[in-house]
Order: sequence, then C-alpha cells, then structure tokens
Amino acid sequence: MNLKGDPKLKHPFKRLISEIEVSQEFVKRLENSEPQKVTEKDFHQLSKSFPQPVLIRSSGTMVGLTPVKVGNQKYFIPEPDPIVLNYNIAYEHWRSLRDADPAQFAKLQNAMQVEDHRNLLYSYCGRAITFITSLFTAVEATLNRAIPSDYIHVRIETKQSVSRNKQQLMEFASFTDKLQVIKAATGKDFMKHPLQYEKINKLKELRDMIIHPKDASDQLSKYPELYSRLFRIHFADTLLAVKAFVNYYAGEDVIRDCDCGMTKND
Repeated sequence: MNLKGDPKLKHPFKRLISEIEVSQEFVKRLENSEPQKVTEKDFHQLSKSFPQPVLIRSSGTMVGLTPVKVGNQKYFIPEPDPIVLNYNIAYEHWRSLRDADPAQFAKLQNAMQVEDHRNLLYSYCGRAITFITSLFTAVEATLNRAIPSDYIHVRIETKQSVSRNKQQLMEFASFTDKLQVIKAATGKDFMKHPLQYEKINKLKELRDMIIHPKDASDQLSKYPELYSRLFRIHFADTLLAVKAFVNYYAGEDVIRDCDCGMTKND
C-alpha cells in the first residue's frame, strides 16, 4: 500500500466543459451597449427559444449553461468537464486515504482481530475502488473525446468492409481498438511512452476486476488477486500517469494544477 504524496501532484483546476475565452473588446462592446431589462419570466421564455443560454463574464470568459429541471424548479448549470470531474473524484479519495491515521492499518498484521478489520477494510477498499473506477472513467472519456467528430473508421474483414463513425466507435469499440483508431486518425500513440502506458494498462486491468468480479468458486478466499492489487496500487504514480495520458490526447489545459494556492499536497 503506497499512500505517499508526490511534489508534482496537486489538485486540479475545476474546468467547465463549455468555458471559452472571449476578447476584452467583445466584453467592452457588451458593457457599452444599451442595457435591456430582462425579468425572470422573460429569461425563462427566452430559454425556450435558446435552450442552451450562455453567460458572458467581465473576466473575459463565456460559459454555456445547461437547463436542468427538478420538480417544478428549473436550474441553469455550467457543466463540469467529465474528464476532470472523475479525475478529481479519484484525487479526493486518494487524499482522504493519505490523510488517514497510518497506525490503523497496523491492525491488519494481527490476523486474529477480524472484527476490528471490518470497518477498516470496507473504508479502505471502498475508497480504493472508487479511486480506480473514477480514474479509469477519466481515461475512457479522454479516448472518446480524442476520436475526431467526422472520422469514419473502415475495417476490412474476410468478405466485406465495416465502417463506423465516432458515435459507433464510442459505443462499441474496445479500449485497445480506440487507441488504434486514434493513432490512425491523428497519429497520436501513448504507447510510445511505455512506462506511463504500463500504469494505464494496470489501472485498466484492476478496473476490469472490479467491474466484472470473477470468484474462485472452489476456494474459501474468492478474490485474492483483486484485494492483493487494491493494496499494492501506487495511488500518486497512477494519478500522474492518467494526467499525462489525458493531456497527451485531450490537450495540455484539460488537467492542470489549480492556482488557488490552497492545495494540501504541496
């Protein structure tokens, strides 16, 4: 179990998927224009014609808003980037494990204290599993985004060719197939970085064990490899590998360090 931190690892900037930069000239032009009074009723009426309104801020950014209706209440929310959202979930669970009292894990050395182990194991394994599944979800979202929107992948089979567009590739292509598709479409190939890619591959293997648990029915202990791996994973190294993977395929600004100065991992 390696819960140590890393000086290169900081909590991510909470990126919004629809946030883009606009020119200050554009912002000033809006500020100098004749203001229009818009009531809440007017705004909701406008939202029917423009289902995804935008908010333009004086700081020079424009953010798309998604209508969400809960009961009779309508909200307009800026969407978190799913890649960063899932990466941040993993980061927060690792940080909670890292900040836990290390002395409690010493109890596991005493095999006779089974009752004392229950809460500890459910807490540790629950957070470790959430770490793994959330982090690999960030990887999958990255691959889907990296497939060009207009790309058609053609595969020659024995008697015919099969073509798939981006939507079909996102839904039906495997992890390794998507890597090959992106390589063919863009030339990008993370496997050129074998040490980092191996960490991504181990993350996938552990995620598959969690999502598709297969018990050893002829043994009293059913999942020895799964729990062994959950205790061997190097959390910080895996986070850094996923950060490198995401920024290689999706862009350097997707997972970036928060500049709020409040990180607890410095």
